[in-house]
Amino acid sequence: MKRILTLFSILSFAACAPKGTTTELTIGTYGGHLYRYSFDSQTLEFTLKGAAEARNASYALTYGDNIFAVSEAGAGSGAYSFRETEGTGIEMTADLRQTGADPCFLMVRKDRNGSDYMMTADYSGGSV
Repeated sequence: MKRILTLFSILSFAACAPKGTTTELTIGTYGGHLYRYSFDSQTLEFTLKGAAEARNASYALTYGDNIFAVSEAGAGSGAYSFRETEGTGIEMTADLRQTGADPCFLMVRKDRNGSDYMMTADYSGGSV
């Protein structure tokens, strides 16, 4: 069922992309990897740009030059940060285990002083 929903989500994205553009996609999975794809709306081709190990990276986002993902793994939950690299595609820059149980969403924002901060919403713990 998850594979069907993932395929449906990707095809929906493809149908909505402006013709003739290239879009970057970051895809987290309930598996062992996070994937980075490039989508060409003219040719409707997906090109794998890279993959990195990430346990149950169920939600991912790009913020500036960084890629962040949550690790939905019970007591071993946390968040990852990655960056794109030449050649290998993606490399992990941090593995943070300071979240509640099973984070399912994250956001990154700037505070009043211009510093970045990240927050997670945690499914099992019901915490932020």
